[in-house]
Amino acid sequence: MVENSPQNNSNKIFLIATVAIVVIIGGLVAVTSFSNQENKTDNNSSQSSLVANTSNYIEYSPALLKQTGITNRVLFFKADWCPSCNSLDKEIKSDLSKIPANTLILDVDYDKNQDLRTKYGVTSQHTLVLVDENGGQIKKWTGSRDLDAIISEIGNSAASVSSQEIQSVASSSAVSVANSNSTQTATPVSTNNYIEYSPALLKQTGITNRVLFFKADWCPSCNSLDKEIKSDLSKIPANTLILDVDYDKNQDLRTKYGVTSQHTLVLVDENGGQIKKWTGSRDLDAILKQI
Repeated sequence: MVENSPQNNSNKIFLIATVAIVVIIGGLVAVTSFSNQENKTDNNSSQSSLVANTSNYIEYSPALLKQTGITNRVLFFKADWCPSCNSLDKEIKSDLSKIPANTLILDVDYDKNQDLRTKYGVTSQHTLVLVDENGGQIKKWTGSRDLDAIISEIGNSAASVSSQEIQSVASSSAVSVANSNSTQTATPVSTNNYIEYSPALLKQTGITNRVLFFKADWCPSCNSLDKEIKSDLSKIPANTLILDVDYDKNQDLRTKYGVTSQHTLVLVDENGGQIKKWTGSRDLDAILKQI
């Protein structure tokens, strides 16, 4: 029988200890590697999420209208079941870097935002509405097929607004000169047959024709018709009343008469019942022909 010497026992203990240490170190290395990989994945995921949330094409929220550095805000009314909406959505997302830094496109779910549809008179999906920071409508259109078409609409609107501002300044100057030259001419304006809308005026005696003119200060064609009517108020027949309705401030009336765009005229009876509706009359004669 071979007896184990103290030397042999010592060697066995050393070997076992060495194997144990190697196993422990290997386990620690594996755990550390796995942990680092998880952290890297989480960081990448967080960065990716951050980019998506801070892009200029994002789900609608009223607070986003106030975002600093943004001058163009477009509401895109789209539905998942709308092929043309999905096509435009895909086109925009294909290269988000093409959206100008000062432009925000907000994804509005057509089916879930009935209030917004009513506010802006949106009657079909794939409608886009350019608004200001307070949500006021500047322009509305449908059918843009790509981002370039949207940007083009924004550009055309900006040029139109600039033109309107010039016209507004010129109009204000003309009114000031007229008022300074004669206070007598200002008196009939408030009592003539072209006056700001009030429900009580519909019951005015001697009136058989009542026309509501939905106009906006930022609408060039509205301003042109307004100027045309005021150029000779005596041409309005005595039995006819034309009521100036602020398009932006009278959402209830727009909903009542189904008015979806400015420069709309509605002929009503003394109780406010709709008789006829049309758009685009360029002068008083055109209005009288419609009546």
